[in-house]
Amino acid sequence: NLTIPTTLGGQAEGLLLNGERDIVKDVTILGAGDALQTNGSAYFENIRLTGTGDTILGRGPAYFRHCEIESRGAFMWIRNPQANHGNVFDHCTFRATGGATVLARLPENKGRNYPYAEAVLLDATLEGIAPAGWGPIDGDTSHVRFLEFASRDANGKPVDVNARHPASRQLDKDRDAATIARYRDPAWVLGGWRPASCTVSTGR
Repeated sequence: NLTIPTTLGGQAEGLLLNGERDIVKDVTILGAGDALQTNGSAYFENIRLTGTGDTILGRGPAYFRHCEIESRGAFMWIRNPQANHGNVFDHCTFRATGGATVLARLPENKGRNYPYAEAVLLDATLEGIAPAGWGPIDGDTSHVRFLEFASRDANGKPVDVNARHPASRQLDKDRDAATIARYRDPAWVLGGWRPASCTVSTGR
């Protein structure tokens, strides 16, 4: 029941985490660009996060459950290395507040890129997301994991994903059942750590 705000503009974190095994629960975070930066293993539950673009930045791994995220620009710029997972969202809401925007982007950054970036949405509610969903994505996309399963709109109807960026992938309930089950397990995402307050989700 804590609100963490910043009144600064530009790149202004509301919360920056550099430690390991952090739990953030029932918290509101208000920032600008890079509103939440998480560089170690972290578990988020029932948080409300508001930012202006690249609202979630970090090297992960991070697991989000039942969170509400608002952004005026791209929701994420993920920078996780090959050694660990990125960001996984289970039953979270993404709400664009400044016109249609994308879930995550992966542009070249001063000659550098993040070819193993990972963002996974499971049973998400999407409001105001651009039809492409993801992008722009520069460089080699063969290892990028931008995955989506059963996204729905604010009325509970399946989202039209026909125009999604070709580097992203839709997970199939039957064909990808094992993959979906692994991503629903926070311990699998967080390198073996299971926060005491969480359980494995079984979906809708």
